[in-house]
Amino acid sequence: MIKGGVLPQDAKFFTADSLRSKTFITINNVIKDPSFVAKTLVNNIGADQYKRIHNIDHLIEIFQLFKLEKLSEALELIPFGDKQILMSKYKDFKSIKDLMELHNAGESAIKMRLKRAKEKLLGVYNVVYCQAIH
Repeated sequence: MIKGGVLPQDAKFFTADSLRSKTFITINNVIKDPSFVAKTLVNNIGADQYKRIHNIDHLIEIFQLFKLEKLSEALELIPFGDKQILMSKYKDFKSIKDLMELHNAGESAIKMRLKRAKEKLLGVYNVVYCQAIH
């Protein structure tokens, strides 16, 4: 194992490509758990999908929820359409153009749906999980 608990094969995977390396470092600078970040990236994002990451801040938000192990639970509490568009964008890495075709909607409509779905997800998370600890 490498410092921080990252498996050697995972470290090699990230250091072999500058985009993967930059993605790992950027997320880990916020999450501060190299083992978790490496495992989550390796298990959820294919090597060819890194070029489709357009907004690392959104990915960081999702990792923060993964880290809290509450994302799956919160996703089940929002409407199906919101869950579907979020999963398409952030798990399947569909582009805005892909989503436009999939949902037969314009660019601004897709961006607004994503924005509202993220707001609902974070709202559910904040209401259910943050109030539970106060």
